[in-house]
Amino acid sequence: MIIAVLILIYLFLRLVPPVAWFCQTFFPSNIVLNHFRQRDRLRWGVPVGLAGVAVYYPLFLILSAENQQWGWLDWLRILLGMFSVISLAKFALFVPFSIVLLVGHSVREAILMWRVRRQWRREAKAAGNPTPDYTAEQREQLRASARQALATR
Repeated sequence: MIIAVLILIYLFLRLVPPVAWFCQTFFPSNIVLNHFRQRDRLRWGVPVGLAGVAVYYPLFLILSAENQQWGWLDWLRILLGMFSVISLAKFALFVPFSIVLLVGHSVREAILMWRVRRQWRREAKAAGNPTPDYTAEQREQLRASARQALATR
């Protein structure tokens, strides 16, 4: 009995990583979510998540209808139903997840910009110059450099 359990655990550990890689690489919903999980595309997280829910929820309803007679293709309905439920959950969870990621990135950028401006003020004060005022263009350049610095980490 213990040997059978160990064999099952071994098979599970050997089969799960390739299957997970295949799903992450080739399933359309995973490709879309990976594309919009990047920093410059996070602002589209809510519309993409809602669009994914709008696509997969009707598919789930169609596949879960009890009055259909699938016959021997019932296994196909079960597999498609599981896929649609998993995809529906991923897109539904992507909406708040993308908001949290976007807020986290914005906070990190703001902290980095604050540190750079503080450093510039200290350097200006040490040199005896007046405290610099930053134009909108300088702030945008600072924001772009902060995003680039955070992307390289």
